[in-house]
Order: sequence, then C-alpha cells, then structure tokens
Amino acid sequence: MSIWGASGHGKVAADAARLSGATVTGFLDDAAHKVGTSWDGLPVVSVRVGLARIVENGGALGLGIGDNRARARAFMAATDAGASAPAIVHPGAWLSASASVGPGTLVCARAVLNPSARVGRAVIVNTGAIVEHDCDVGDFVHLSPASVLAGGVMVGEGAHIGAGAVVLPGVRVGAFAVVGAGAVVTRDVAAGTTVVGVPASVRS
Repeated sequence: MSIWGASGHGKVAADAARLSGATVTGFLDDAAHKVGTSWDGLPVVSVRVGLARIVENGGALGLGIGDNRARARAFMAATDAGASAPAIVHPGAWLSASASVGPGTLVCARAVLNPSARVGRAVIVNTGAIVEHDCDVGDFVHLSPASVLAGGVMVGEGAHIGAGAVVLPGVRVGAFAVVGAGAVVTRDVAAGTTVVGVPASVRS
C-alpha cells in the first residue's frame, strides 16, 4: 500500500495501515520539495508516477490528506484511474458488526462506530471519535479527535466536526459545514455554515 499525502496525517494513515496488517511502501505527493525525498522513513514519489505503479501492479492506496476537499479530489482521481482505495481501520478501533465504512475511509485508534452507524467514502474518523447508533456520515467528512455524534445524527458531505465537539441526537449537519472545536450542537446546522460555542451558534 502507498499513502497519498506525505504529511502528519499521512503518518497516521500509514501507521494504522501497518498495524492493520498492510505493508506500506511509500508516499505520493505533488509538492515539489517533497518528491524524491523520504517521509516517515519511506520514499515520496509524484502522484502521477505513484498512481501509475499502483494501477499497473494491482496495489492499494490509502489517503493521508486532512483537507476534506483535497481528499475528495484525490479519492475521485484515484478511483477514476482504477486504483483500489480500501478503508483503513486501526486495530484499536471498535466497529459494530452492523456498522458500515466506505472505501478510502480512515478509522483511527480508539474510534467507536456503534450499531447501524454508516460512514461514507474517504471519511476521517479520527482518534477517539464516537459515531453512535444510526448515525449517517456522508462522503469526505472529517470527524476530529474526541468528537461525538450522538444517536441518529446526519452529517452531510464534506462537513468538518471539530475536536471535542458534540452533536446531540437527531441533529443534521449540512454539507461542508464546520463545527468548531468543543462546540455542543443542539439544532440543525445549515450547509456551508460555521458554528461555534456552547450551545453552538453561527459564527459572526
């Protein structure tokens, strides 16, 4: 497996992949100052070269990109090229047998997905995040460390739930909305909106 993203988050993805039994062979990145160097002790190649090798050799690609929009673009480019992008689940995470995780998603250490939780494509369920029963998390979402989605929460595509934030039962968070770190969300959040505070309100 190669990891797209020679970054701090890329290290996290690579570590989870190794611990789940994959062999990580290198990183893909298009930053000129990174290509041809090493990251986390492994070589960094350009995206074009790396994707071609993965497709040719039937390898796998993990996503190590923190930015939601950039990760979405990378996932679509990889799948359009014919690369396999399986989910990476850290062995220290806990997933209910009835939970589902889409391709390209990273589930980090101590994360919890409870019964009937659904997590879409290329999502980050970061360290210690909790996705309670019957939640529906759209594609390209980032659930930051220690964030909590209580039962039946719906999170739209590309939304970002900040570190330590709590979304109360049944609340809907719209596409590409941002919930600030430590916020407590008690009512629906419109698409593209940023909310902060306790209780969360639209940032002025």
